[in-house]
Amino acid sequence: MFTYTNRKGVQYFLCQGKTKTGRPRRYFAREPRDTPLARIPPGFTVSESPNGVVSLVKKRASPFLPLEVQALKASIRRHTAATDYLVQVRPRYLEVYERNGPGQDEISELARLLGRPDSARLHAELTRNSPFTPMLRFSLHDPAERLFIAERQFYLGRGGWILILVPAPLQQLLAETIPALGTEEFFELL
Repeated sequence: MFTYTNRKGVQYFLCQGKTKTGRPRRYFAREPRDTPLARIPPGFTVSESPNGVVSLVKKRASPFLPLEVQALKASIRRHTAATDYLVQVRPRYLEVYERNGPGQDEISELARLLGRPDSARLHAELTRNSPFTPMLRFSLHDPAERLFIAERQFYLGRGGWILILVPAPLQQLLAETIPALGTEEFFELL
């Protein structure tokens, strides 16, 4: 039986049932149901959302080079509040998610007030169980030249995504956007 444990420590079982039309439907469940499967079917892979939702998805070629994904992850690791952010590679976007809830400074103060000197452990537990919200995304604008555009989340009206930087190399966009995450300056990026 194939199992997968998400970032929150919840174990999921790969199962197969049937749709109303009789076609096979594969899914992850917290408890084995229908027919548990021993392995992932060919052409599929496991996907976990930043909020811990586990699903089975078709394998697709990514438009992003491994070096580009690594550059984004490295840029996030250098951020002062790196543990408050997650990177998700989507079919059309490289997305940065921000953890909802108190930041590292507030957690340290809370740990001090509770008489618990180990704020890192408290922060790790909150990070593991906190929801994440998409804040920033990069899409490949020109595959030949490897130029990207950057968009950020905005909250006026219905909200959505707003273009903040014109096409440029990913490294340049990272240098202009990642340091602003978690600051008022981020919402001034246009």
